[in-house]
Amino acid sequence: MAIKTDTFTGGGGGGAVDSVNGQTGVVVVSGDDIAADHSASNYTAANANIDGHLSGIDTKLGTLVAGLTYQGSYDATNNLPSLANTLKGDFYLVSSGGTRFGRDWAVGDHLVINEDMGGVVSNGKIDKIDNTDQVTSVNTQTGAVVLSGDDLAADHSASNYTAANANIDGHLSGIDTKFGTLGTASVQDVGTTAGDVVQLDGAAKLPAVDGSQLTNLPSAPVTSVNTLTGAVVVSGNDLAADHSASNYTAANANIDGHLSGIDTKFGTLGTASTAASTDFLASTAGLDDLSDVAYTAGPGIDNYVLTYDHSTTSWGAEAAASGGLSEIVQDTTPQLGGDLDVNGNSITSAGNADVLINPAGTGDISIGADLIPDADATHTIGDEDNRYISTYSDLNGAIRFKAKNAQGAQITKGQAVFISGVSGTVPEVQLARANSASTMPAFGLVYATANAAADVEIVTFGNLTDYDTTTYSLSANDTVFISAATAGALTNTAPTGEANFIQNIGRVVRADASAGIIKAGGAGRSNATPNLDDGKIFLGNGSNQAVSTALSSIALSSFNDDLSYLSNVVEDTTPQLGGSLDVNGQDIVSVSNGDIEVDPNGTGSFKIKGNATSGSGRLVLNCEQNSHGITLKGPPHSAGANYTLTFPNTDGTADQVLKTDGSGGLDWVDQASGGGGWTYSAITADPANAQASYHYSCTGTFTITLATSGMNAGEEIRIKNMGTGTITIDPQTQTIDGDPADYVLDVEFSAITLVSTGTNWEII
Repeated sequence: MAIKTDTFTGGGGGGAVDSVNGQTGVVVVSGDDIAADHSASNYTAANANIDGHLSGIDTKLGTLVAGLTYQGSYDATNNLPSLANTLKGDFYLVSSGGTRFGRDWAVGDHLVINEDMGGVVSNGKIDKIDNTDQVTSVNTQTGAVVLSGDDLAADHSASNYTAANANIDGHLSGIDTKFGTLGTASVQDVGTTAGDVVQLDGAAKLPAVDGSQLTNLPSAPVTSVNTLTGAVVVSGNDLAADHSASNYTAANANIDGHLSGIDTKFGTLGTASTAASTDFLASTAGLDDLSDVAYTAGPGIDNYVLTYDHSTTSWGAEAAASGGLSEIVQDTTPQLGGDLDVNGNSITSAGNADVLINPAGTGDISIGADLIPDADATHTIGDEDNRYISTYSDLNGAIRFKAKNAQGAQITKGQAVFISGVSGTVPEVQLARANSASTMPAFGLVYATANAAADVEIVTFGNLTDYDTTTYSLSANDTVFISAATAGALTNTAPTGEANFIQNIGRVVRADASAGIIKAGGAGRSNATPNLDDGKIFLGNGSNQAVSTALSSIALSSFNDDLSYLSNVVEDTTPQLGGSLDVNGQDIVSVSNGDIEVDPNGTGSFKIKGNATSGSGRLVLNCEQNSHGITLKGPPHSAGANYTLTFPNTDGTADQVLKTDGSGGLDWVDQASGGGGWTYSAITADPANAQASYHYSCTGTFTITLATSGMNAGEEIRIKNMGTGTITIDPQTQTIDGDPADYVLDVEFSAITLVSTGTNWEII
């Protein structure tokens, strides 16, 4: 019987998968079926497949901590326990995260000591095994993971078969089932023609089958696996790894590339040094290679250490050698081999013991930072019996001395004291008072309240702080004096009277009822020149000391020892001024109704000079109470006036007026008839409500105030600016031509005539 060799009509193309890793049928591929292309160098694979390599890796992981001494947990937050005396091979599991030794530590990380610390923590002697980013499971599996197709999800969505589940095995199962249904719709043909497919019948004969009648064949069968065709054998080098490595470097993006990177990483973890000079992590011998170390496992070897014998190039496990230090206190003559890093801790003592730093010979203690006490105002440098000889430094704070309260009663903070005696080598103090030399001068202010006969600190210079400045009503920036009225009291007013002394003891820096500050100064001396009563001077006595002496008790001859000086101005019968006479606010007067005469010599004149302030010369004639007066004033400089007015020989008759002849001669004449008369007034200041029928000739800069009442309609006022100043006319509550604003004459020789309407003013 003939078998048609053409392809199935409607069947798949060429290059179909015949088998997977040698398996046919319903194929289930696991790690044991896939070869690993990687050649292990730092672990031993159980076989050449992926499962064999995973088994070798698992075994390797179990040996990485071999040879390490587990010392418990390490708290990186609080740096506990101390690692200063740890030994090579000590191993800790981080229980609390933090930043220490130049690294960030997380819970679960491993801390390994690669060299003996020797009492001083060195960052280079600490290694970190980062366990926080490691793979914790593979497809939810842990331990020595063996993956099969049932553990791997299939990304493909089936359209021509039904997967048993979403995993690779489920899809393979669906494909297998699908294969079992192929050809069920074919129709048996008893004849054989070209293109037929035959199948055995019940008699094991080959009946002809029309291949064109086959149905349900897949239209797109698998043509390749990861680009491979034929009898495909998939290995780790053909499968891409989805993981992005962060703690190792993959050789490439495939599974084998990642395994190679992991293998290389293992080569750097936990290896033991082969000689004393080699780095702990650089050796080629792993810590799991303990074949030459003889020991019996059990609690009896806890804290054993690995020792290296150079002569035999072998390692041994033995108890730590005796005689070494387990604590620093065992070394009675310790010396530092390098700088001591306190690592955030303190150097302390127990049982109130002193901490002594004592350089040998002339050695110094050099401190390269600020020296700051751990609490404010609680510690002392030196004491009464053990003092420093010299201090080379700027001082910022109060200078105090120790004294004894000899007042016989309590003295309080801020009171002023003087030195009244001495007790042994300690000065005694009592309250100072500025009314007696026996209680002065003050030597400072009490630092803190002290009972009678008790020791007390006295601020002699610098700040007295936390003081109640309201005690003596002191304010900020007040100068502080010793009170003459109350012993120990302070005052912001210097005492008066010769019997009292003046001592400026300081200044108020800050005024406050509890946090006030007084800067003390001037302790130990009163003013060299004390107060002096009225009418007295200081006169030297026979002991060459200045004493207060009434001026009236001193003969003028004492001041005029060569008798060539005047004892009184009246003694000079032909006095002459050596300079301008300044009356200094006084008057030139006469007694017994005597005249005051001014008698220029020859053609000299009595001149009243002008100045830039008051203008031209003026003569003021006051009233009898000297509260007001009139002024006779010369014309301004700008007028260039030089003339003489000669008064008439008589005083004229009633209603006559003075008239000039044009040459300065004045005479009394009768007034011309017709028109109203004007009163001329030369002014340099406000006439205090200008009057009607006045002609004001103004010089300078000032304001003329117009009257708001008492003016009749038709009455006029004339104002002329005779100088370069500004004359302002203020109508007050009235208006000038309807404008309530001031009217200004600021041009020399400008003038204005105002006529009253009775309520306002108009310009004509």
